[in-house]
Amino acid sequence: MTMLDISSWFQIYNHALATALINSVMALSLYFSLRAGIFNLSAVGFMALGAYTSGIFAIRLGTPSVVGIGVGVIISLIIGSILVYPILRLRGHYLAIATLSFGGIVQALALNLDGLTNGPAGLIGVPVTVEVWHLSIIVAMLVYLAWILTSSRTGRAWDAIRTDLSAARAVGINVEHYRLVSFLISTAIAALGGGLWAHVNRVIVPFEFGFPQLTFVLVNTLLGGISHPVGPVIGAVLVSTMPEWLDKFEQFREMIIGFLLVAIVIYLPNGLVTSFSNFRLIWTKVFRKIETKPRSSGNE
Repeated sequence: MTMLDISSWFQIYNHALATALINSVMALSLYFSLRAGIFNLSAVGFMALGAYTSGIFAIRLGTPSVVGIGVGVIISLIIGSILVYPILRLRGHYLAIATLSFGGIVQALALNLDGLTNGPAGLIGVPVTVEVWHLSIIVAMLVYLAWILTSSRTGRAWDAIRTDLSAARAVGINVEHYRLVSFLISTAIAALGGGLWAHVNRVIVPFEFGFPQLTFVLVNTLLGGISHPVGPVIGAVLVSTMPEWLDKFEQFREMIIGFLLVAIVIYLPNGLVTSFSNFRLIWTKVFRKIETKPRSSGNE
C-alpha cells in the first residue's frame, strides 16, 4: 500500500475515525462514574452542554475552539458541583432516573432557547478545527489518566465503594469524597467530548443528545468492560466502525450488529477487555509450558 493509498483511505474514513474517537471519550466519561459504582446517566446532558457552549462561543463570539471547549468544561463542572450533592444521596434506579432527567432538561432547553441555540434547527456552521490526530492524543491522555487513577489509592477506593458501599465506610473510606471526584471527572470528560464533537460535526442539533445517544454510550462502555481503561475505547471503536466493516452486508447490517452485541453481552458479561486478558494469560501459560518442556537427548 502506497502513501497515496493511505492518504486516500484517511480522507475517506476521516469522519468515521473522528466519530469513533469522540465516542471513546464519552465511553471513558462513563467509565469513571461506573468505576465508583455510580450509574450516571447525565453524561449525554453534559455532552450537550459542552457542545452548545463551544458552538455558541465559536459562532456568535468568534473565539478559538480551545476557549469554547474550555468554557464548556468549566460551566459543566460548576453545574455538576451543584447537582452532585443531592444526586449522590440517591441509590439504584432513583439515581439513574435523576441523572437521566438532567439530560432531558438540557435537551429541552436546547429545543426552546431559540435565540441562543437556534431551537430545533440547531447551530449550523461551527468551524471544523479538531483533527483526528488531536483526538488520538486526547484519548491517549485520558486512558493514561484513567490508568494512573485506577492504579492509585483513589482507584482502590472506587473499587471498594463499587463492591460494597457499607464495607467501604466501615474501613474508613470517605465515600462521599471519592464519589464526588468520580462524578466531576466524568462530567468534565463528557463536556470535553461534546465540545470536540461540535468542532468535528459542524452542526449541533438537540436530537443528537437524546436517549439513543445515551444507549450508544452505555453499550460502548459495557461492551469494552470497565476492568481496564482500554476497555471503553475498544468498545467504542468496535461499535462505531461496525457499519463500515459490515458494509458488504448492507441489507443485514443492523441485524448482524445487534446479534453480535447481544452475543458479546451474554457470553462476555465483563466486557471484551476481560477476554483479551484471559487470552493473554492462557497464551503465557502455554508458552511457558513449551519453554520448560524437557528436550529429549540425541543419545536416547
